[in-house]
Formats: sequence, structure tokens, C-alpha cells
Amino acid sequence: MSWEDYSVEQNKKNPFENHACGFRQGKEYQIIMEKTEIPVIDVIIPAYRPDDSFHKLIRLLLEQSVKPHHIYVLQTIEDGEQVLQPLDQRMSVHPVPKKEFDHGATRDYGAGLAVKDIGDDISQHYILFMTQDAVPEDTGCLLIAAPQKDLSEEETQKIITYMEAGGKVMIFTEYTGTDMPNLKSVLENYGVTTGDGVIMEGDTGHYIMQRPYYIVPTIDSSDITSDIKSNNRYVLAPISQPVKTLSDYRDTLQISSLLSTSDEAYIKTDVQNMTTYEKEDSDEEGSFQVGVSVTEQVDDDNTTQLVCFGCASLLDEATDQQVSGGNTDLVLAALGWMCENDAPVIDVTSKSLTMSYLTVPQFDAAYWSIIVCGVIPVVFLLIGTVIWFKRRKQ
Repeated sequence: MSWEDYSVEQNKKNPFENHACGFRQGKEYQIIMEKTEIPVIDVIIPAYRPDDSFHKLIRLLLEQSVKPHHIYVLQTIEDGEQVLQPLDQRMSVHPVPKKEFDHGATRDYGAGLAVKDIGDDISQHYILFMTQDAVPEDTGCLLIAAPQKDLSEEETQKIITYMEAGGKVMIFTEYTGTDMPNLKSVLENYGVTTGDGVIMEGDTGHYIMQRPYYIVPTIDSSDITSDIKSNNRYVLAPISQPVKTLSDYRDTLQISSLLSTSDEAYIKTDVQNMTTYEKEDSDEEGSFQVGVSVTEQVDDDNTTQLVCFGCASLLDEATDQQVSGGNTDLVLAALGWMCENDAPVIDVTSKSLTMSYLTVPQFDAAYWSIIVCGVIPVVFLLIGTVIWFKRRKQ
């Protein structure tokens, strides 16, 4: 049965209607028919642009001790794309046009193929669905949190395909000293990229704890940050990478800065061999973005949305406590912005038994230290001296 035939007939007959039961266990579905005791295992694999890892999977399936009865590959194809050739007589490839692909319908189609081929002579029929072919279309938001190694070519293509269909992605990066060209290609496809090195803040009003890499960034005006900014909240972003906007990107992209440093910030690129936190002649200086949002209208119903933060420590609980939950509020606001057309993000903050921190930037701490420890005592000393002289003259 071809995909075209299935599309016509799918509403006429349920391929599972004669089965005794069906249940889900982890990532596998098992469908059991009650007649004999000899089990038959069929494998259904939806595939999109199969690569070497896919061929390795097929070989491993064919070599295992309990071999599958048949492997049904449901290959999503685009116009002009070549259909994969079966690697074994127990494998068949069934093309599915990309524009008609649907996760549920495609798997239902595969199950129908397996049931039709088996017939009524087998009592125990196991159908295993392998589902790692793409980012599911109903994913509310894809979160990529501080990857320590680069994405594979296959993962990169899946993410880009998902985004080009109106997907929502939030990425947290951090400095690792490792080049990640595939991750950068995802970002660059949407007009931004990460810079090399770690940001140091030169303005004492924008860092705390006498550590210029413990940045208290400026919260820029945007749909995501409006509530946080109006409530005078702080965000703490230690050990941040710059998130840069490319000089040339397509005009359908709308890029907004969420967090940025002062103009006195600079970047240390050779972190491993760094000998000082102070600015050196070779350090790039200027205002740098720490977080950005990107939107692109795909069609009337779908909008791609990307949020990228150059600081993985935004997710750290101890860091968040130092700004009394400001980081959590920012991340939840970003999720709410991306999921506004789906299920809303509901933030019911639990009662906290931990202390709240008063975030005082380095400049403010120094200023008030001088006032409290210097100016005020001197004023009282002068007043006391004047009073003493007046009483002595009397």
C-alpha cells in the first residue's frame, strides 16, 4: 500500500480494530494479538535525510540476537530527493512527501503496513516505533542548555528544519574554549552568533563582589523584559559570552536586545592564560549583548522565535538567589513570550524559606561605604568640635 492509497483509505478502516489491546511502554508501542505463542517483531522507523548513523542503526537491528521480522522505513522526501535503497530483504522503504508528513498519521500508516503483511496467522505481533527522526512538530519550545560539545550535522539540520516551520528555541551558551561551528550555524541562520571569550565589565556600577565577570547587565526594553524592567529588578549574568548581531541578515528577521553591558565592558579571549582582570590593549572594548530575541514570520499561522542567552549561569539557583529570583523571572518571561499562542506559562511562586539578597553593584557599594564610614563620622566630629569650642568659651 502506498502513502497515496493510505491517505485515501485511512478514515475507512482502523488497522488496529482487530487487536486485543495496545499499550505504550517508554518509546516503544506494543500491539498484541491473541492467537498463537510465536512472537513477530516489526520495526517502524520514520526517517528524514538518513545519514551514516541511520545505516548503523539498521545494521545493529539486523545483527541483534532477536531479529526483527521486518523493518519499515517511512522516508520523508522532498521534490527530487532520492529514495533510500533497502539494505536487506527484511527492510522496505516507503516514501512520504514532506508536505504531507504528520507524526501520528505517518506512524499509523507504518502500523497498517505491518498489520497487512502479517495477516491473521500470528497471535503475538510486536510493533516497535523508533521516533528519533525529527523534532516533533508539537514541541512547545526546544531548550538547548549549555552544550559542552558541538551539535552533530544531523542534529543541526533537524533544529533548523524545526525552526523554519515556526519552531520556538531557547539557547543558553557558555564559554568552553571549544569551537562549535554547528551550534553557531543555527544561530547565524537567524542573524546572531556568539563571540569568543568572556565579558569583563569595566563600569563598577555593573558588577558585584569585586568580580568584573559577575555582570549586572542593563535590562533593555522589549516585550520579554517589560515587566522586569518596570519593577526595577536585577539580573546577574556571571561568566558571560557576548551574543553578537551579524552585520548582514535577511530583512524578515526582527532582532531585539534583552540584556547588554555598559560601554566600558571588554572581552578576555584567552581565558586559560589570563593573568589579570584589568583591560589590556588587545581586549575588545564596547557594549556587548548578553541576551537577544529573534522573530521571523513564516506564514499567517506560524512565527519562528529564538531566545539566546550567552550565560548558562542564569539557570543556576545560587546565582538566581543573589538577585532575589530576577533570573528566574527573566527565563519564565521568555518562555511565556514564546508560548503565548499555546499553553500559557503559569508561574506560581512557592513560599521561600531562604533569605533574599540585596544586590548592590560595586560602584554603589563603594559610594555608600565612603558615606557611612567617612563622611557621616567626619560630619559628627565637626559638629562635636564646634559644640565643644562654644562651651569652652562660655
